[in-house]
Amino acid sequence: MTLKMPNQTLDRMTRSAVSHVLQCGHHWRTPRHRSADSLGHFARAMTTPRQVVLGVLVAVGLFVSLEFVPDGDLVIMIGGALLLLVALIRGTRLPLMFRVFITACMFYWAYIACLVGRTMQPGFTGYTIGMALTMFAIYGWWPGIVLFRLWRPKFAVSLLCALLPIGLTLAAVVAGTEEYLFIRKYQDTGVGVTKRWTVSNHWLSYDKYAHRLDGSD
Repeated sequence: MTLKMPNQTLDRMTRSAVSHVLQCGHHWRTPRHRSADSLGHFARAMTTPRQVVLGVLVAVGLFVSLEFVPDGDLVIMIGGALLLLVALIRGTRLPLMFRVFITACMFYWAYIACLVGRTMQPGFTGYTIGMALTMFAIYGWWPGIVLFRLWRPKFAVSLLCALLPIGLTLAAVVAGTEEYLFIRKYQDTGVGVTKRWTVSNHWLSYDKYAHRLDGSD
């Protein structure tokens, strides 16, 4: 008994010391874990807006540059087909920046479809509105189906519904601005059939005596 009691006492002291160390270690590690989570959330919150902004800026830069490319229409068709293929295959596994970029391209495609219809004749009339809606119905909306591969269903539906109003509004503003600048440029001299800057296979002309702008496809 004289040999056992000290060993038992020592065992109890050892277990108590080890337990105290583990408890101290546990309390010391917990704040560090929470701090790491907070930093992770903060980093993700900062990264997401940057990815969104970068995706939009790259898309806008591409759209502007396409206006100066000789075969811009062909580039749009081939590039659009490749983007649709990538989006269908990868879907939500794509980085956020690429998903934003592809989404912006879908809106650009809707705008192009509406612009082709809007520039069939000068002016924002019933005829040009109808032609813009027709072109959108034929060409503009169906690439937007890929949005369901890139985003959650509710958000994808919202984006798909926004394609027409945004595309039509942009087409009306751009075509109207082009026609206004065309008149200002030739109001003193007049001009015959001239290719439009926005849709090269459509034309405009201005009669300075009748003060009339004409145009067609």
